[in-house]
Parts: sequence; structure tokens; C-alpha cells
Amino acid sequence: MAPMQARWSNWLLFALFLGGAWLFYDIVARWLLPVVTGGFTATVFLGLEGRVERRLGGRRRLAAVLATLAVLLAILLPLAFLAGLVTEEAIGILSYARGHLGVHGLSELWSGRVPEPLARALQDVVGWTGLSETQVASAIAALRDRLVTAASGAFAFTSRTLLDAVLFCLAMYYTFADGRRGLEELIHLVPLEERHAREFCAAFRDVAGAVLFGMTSLALLHGIAGGIGYSIAGAPHPLVLAALQVGFAFVPVVGTAALWIPTGLLLLVMGHLAGGIFLLVYMGVVSLALEQGVRPQLMRGRLSLHPFLLLLSVLGGVTAFGLAGFLVGPLVVSLLTAVVRIYRRDFVGAPPLRAAG
Repeated sequence: MAPMQARWSNWLLFALFLGGAWLFYDIVARWLLPVVTGGFTATVFLGLEGRVERRLGGRRRLAAVLATLAVLLAILLPLAFLAGLVTEEAIGILSYARGHLGVHGLSELWSGRVPEPLARALQDVVGWTGLSETQVASAIAALRDRLVTAASGAFAFTSRTLLDAVLFCLAMYYTFADGRRGLEELIHLVPLEERHAREFCAAFRDVAGAVLFGMTSLALLHGIAGGIGYSIAGAPHPLVLAALQVGFAFVPVVGTAALWIPTGLLLLVMGHLAGGIFLLVYMGVVSLALEQGVRPQLMRGRLSLHPFLLLLSVLGGVTAFGLAGFLVGPLVVSLLTAVVRIYRRDFVGAPPLRAAG
């Protein structure tokens, strides 16, 4: 092949690769988060799958199924416990509404028939807030319209959530079953020296472990700290609130503040001034300490990143990508630092940098 023809052939091949990669991303972008999350989770537990496979005499597919089920149980059992607590609390609220407020069903509230005890309670609230009955009725009507709109999309949301869960499980299974073989194929395909490719893979694995360990540990710390604060403040059902706080810890940006701020304000409204003020101050300080101080330290134990750089990667990733930013932010920064490390070591010949203190 002539040099000019070979050069144009290379450029055409590169253009086809870029076009195919863009189209592939456009196709899978909607489902990328559950797939990447499942792959990350399985990467952390590849050692577990390897031990199971050895005990089963090399039956890789069966070992992958068992490892996937084990990880799912580790995720679902705490969620089932939390769901049980919330259900028990909801039943208690319904019993209270039926016994003290005279509410025997949502249908009578939906049709505008408000029982007399509940009407008196609403009048007390209206008198305390200074709002007129017309304003309250307008607000309730607007809330009802919003609920109708939200309910219309509930089926679609549930369907997407179920499909995301299926893709998450499949991504875990195939990572367990074919992850090592696929990794070796990728190392030989990418135009990098093998040692460099393996260094990038190690960075990916470290990020997966650090994010999973850091997020889970931090959520548990939020729940423990919340349980202590709710108990001292005299909030109702502190164990339920602590369990809910573990779940809220995974919510991007707002996090646990979406739970403890309304709880503290509710205590203030109910007349528990000391408890409400204590809860707001205590949880504000604790949440700030956990998010800004403890989170970087938990994740840094498995990553060679400066704590401040790690904090910026998490905050920037969450701002740019939402929940996926917990993974994407540290991953991008870790891969970039791996590039710098390889350049310093193999191209400049500089001594390695000391670990961040």
C-alpha cells in the first residue's frame, strides 16, 4: 500500500472509530449509570468470586451467580430492615390518624370531607401561621394536583427502576464471570505499554473500592450520629429516623439535611425549643464534619490522592453528574494522577512524590 493511501486509511479508520464510539455512547447513555455501578461493585468483590470459583472446582459461571446473589443479599437485607421500620412507622401514623383525628380513609380527604377533629387541628395550624383559610385551601388544591401529576408518572418510574436493577445485576454477573478475561483482552488492545495499562486498571480498582467503602461507611456514621442526636433531642422514633438517615446519606447535594432540618423545625413548631435548636446545631456540625473531614479520609485510605483534591473531585463530580459523580469524579482525577505519575517516572525520570500527609 502506498504511504499516502496508508495514511488516509489510518485517518478513515480513526474517524470510523470515533463515530462508532459516539453512536455507542448515545445508545447506552441512558443505561450507563446502573451498568457502571454494577461493574464497580463487582470489581470490589472480585476476590470473593475468585475464592468461590476455586471452591467450586473452576466453575466460573456458577461462582459468578453465587457471588452476585451474595452481594445482592448484602444490599437488600439492610434495605428490607429499613423498609420494615418505615412500614411500622406508617402503620402507627395511620392508627393515630384514625383514632385521634377521625380519618378513616384517604378517599374522604381526597373528596374534601375533613373529619371534625382534623378540621380543628388544621384551624389551630392556620391560626398559628397567620394564613387565611382561602390560602390554605388553595395550597391543598395545588398539592393535590401535584400528587395527581406525580402519580401519573409512577408506573414509568417504577418500570425504569426495575430495569435499572436488572441491568445492575447483569453488569455484576458478567463482571464476575468475564471481568478478568475481558480485562486481559482490553490490556492487549489498547495502544499502551502493558505495565501502563495495568497501572490504569489498578487505579480503576482502587477508585471502585474507595468509593464503595467510603460511601457505605459514611452512611453508617451518619445513621449512628443521627440516632444519637434524635434521641437526645427527644424526636419521635429515633431508631426509624436514624435508619432513614442512612438512606438519605446517599442522596446527592442535599444529603441528610433533607431529613434532620424538617425534623428540627417540626420540634420547634411542636414547642420543643431546646430539642429543636440542639438537633439543628448538632446535626449541622456533625454533617459538616462527616462530609468535609471524614469522607475524604475514608476514601483517601485506598487512594493516593491529597484529601483536598479528593474532596474537590467528589463535590465537582456530584455537581456535574449527580449521583454518578461519586464514581466519576474520583475516577477521572485518579486516572489523571496516574498519567502524571507515569510521565514523571518513565519520561522525565523524576523520583516519585511522597504520599500526601
